[in-house]
Amino acid sequence: MPIEIRVDQQLGVVRSTVTGSLSAEDYLAHGARILATPNLPTPYREIFDTSEVGEMSIGLAEIGEHTAPPSAEIFASILPARIGVIACTDVSYGLARMFQAFGAQIGFIVGVFR
Repeated sequence: MPIEIRVDQQLGVVRSTVTGSLSAEDYLAHGARILATPNLPTPYREIFDTSEVGEMSIGLAEIGEHTAPPSAEIFASILPARIGVIACTDVSYGLARMFQAFGAQIGFIVGVFR
């Protein structure tokens, strides 16, 4: 799994770091792994760092699936979620902006940073 999840209890933030290549399956599984992580901070805050990603094989369909209105029920326990995405490439930046737009529909407050 190229997404490492660490919970910093002192700062109250989840740090997700992507390394190597990111597949659609990894991206979609990330949400389930987050929800299964014990001791999530309240309110939920996450830094999703893609600065070490080599290749991304996800697209609009997977982002839409992950942030579709039924996902609001799945993620209800962490909403409203504040998520900062570190995106260093044009591709990761574009995907993060799509996530930002779609995520707003279900209660994700997303900032995208280069």
